[in-house]
Amino acid sequence: MNYIPAHQFEIRFTNILDFPSCMYDIVAPFVQLTTGLRIENENSHNAIIHLFFKDTFDTISIRWDRIIYKSENHKDNLVGSKSFFQEPFLNLFAKIKGSKHFGQIKNILYYSMFININEQIDLEESRKRFSENYFKDGINNIIPLKTDIGIVIEKTTSSGQVSLNMGPYSGPMEIQKHGKGNFIIEDIDTLKNITGFGEIIILNILRNTNSFSFNDYKDLHLEAKSLTEQSWSNEQ
Repeated sequence: MNYIPAHQFEIRFTNILDFPSCMYDIVAPFVQLTTGLRIENENSHNAIIHLFFKDTFDTISIRWDRIIYKSENHKDNLVGSKSFFQEPFLNLFAKIKGSKHFGQIKNILYYSMFININEQIDLEESRKRFSENYFKDGINNIIPLKTDIGIVIEKTTSSGQVSLNMGPYSGPMEIQKHGKGNFIIEDIDTLKNITGFGEIIILNILRNTNSFSFNDYKDLHLEAKSLTEQSWSNEQ
């Protein structure tokens, strides 16, 4: 089975010079929807306003140059018509964009970890299969008795960048490792489903653009799923 236990999306824009003071009135109506609020570096342009939604394992963070959506559990449909992304995330961004303090969008960033669990194999077999699928025999002579192996594929154009990092999956600790501590999976059902062995793909898609809509997000998600499925379709 395939899962997305860690997902992040950023809309990046020109710096808001009177941040964070200008943001409080905009954010205030959304606080009642949250389960928690934290402001880092308050009264500084480096401030970060975090809105926590612990019941759905979601977070919205606002900085002076971006708004960030983070999901820390597997959602069957990230792009559904009633998804968290539309409400409250996109609604809040619309309020920010409509304010006199907003300049213009610079780019958007899609980030997801895709986990492919194979219940029939152990960690040693997952590493063996990955190596056989993507490398020649000579790879075994480089750093004998390796504990990890992976592939990074990148493409950069004038419109943005795609970065795909893939390798064997050894369990939830991989999320901590590749997420550099930015993701903490606490949802019991998600942890249950991603405890096992298989492969992991970490996908970043950066798009340079001065506009954004929900359809753009759906297109990025479809592109990410297509790249992932294509990568895993090459397996033996």
